[in-house]
Amino acid sequence: ANRRRKHGYGRAILLFQDMAVVPLLAALPLLAREGASAHAGLGDGLRAVALIAGAIMLIVVAGRYLLNPFFRLLAQTGSREVMTAAALLVVLGAALLMQTAGMSMALGAFLAGVLLAESNFRHELEADIEPFRGLLLALFFMGIGMGIDMTVVRANLWPILAAALIITVLKAAVVWLLFRATCAHLGDALRAGSVLTGAGEFAFVLIPLGASLGVLDARPTSILTAVAAITMLLGPLVATFTDALLRR
Repeated sequence: ANRRRKHGYGRAILLFQDMAVVPLLAALPLLAREGASAHAGLGDGLRAVALIAGAIMLIVVAGRYLLNPFFRLLAQTGSREVMTAAALLVVLGAALLMQTAGMSMALGAFLAGVLLAESNFRHELEADIEPFRGLLLALFFMGIGMGIDMTVVRANLWPILAAALIITVLKAAVVWLLFRATCAHLGDALRAGSVLTGAGEFAFVLIPLGASLGVLDARPTSILTAVAAITMLLGPLVATFTDALLRR
């Protein structure tokens, strides 16, 4: 029972970490819009909020009541390509709907991914997408690396390294404190804190989004991206060192 409780608490923290990106994705377009039109009236703001809320509700309701019947109908064809194309259509449709509402496409894609993960056909979809996942991840991280201005990174190398170390230590400490509340052994909390030290993949979604919306300039975009990348490079080293230390 204690193991199940710890596992459930750990999954809750991981879910909270992923879901925390939603208000950030929603806030960035609003910040950009506020900076572009600081004199917008109250009526315009209320209409924008209502449009965004309506788009989110439409995605959630459609995913709750239409997604399973839709995939059940497609599953009768017995074609994996049809299921893969349908999942891609759902993600792109949700992304375009959120863009039409004035929000980021990343928020719509994230909501669609959550709904697909909760559908009855999540295991079939995961198996269908598995051959493409590694390729798409490689292209994603290659694109992130190509977008970093190495001239800016070299000029600010020591502040970037210091920021990455500070973030790694702070995140490890916060996660350790959260897990320490339920873990019976200190080692379990230390392992959890050492594993979750990286800034996370969502940092590479938020930072370019802020740059595309004009919230961030090119120089801080390169610096923040480099900091996030270094924290993810340090993560496996910290986890390996902590595990070896605990085994001793």
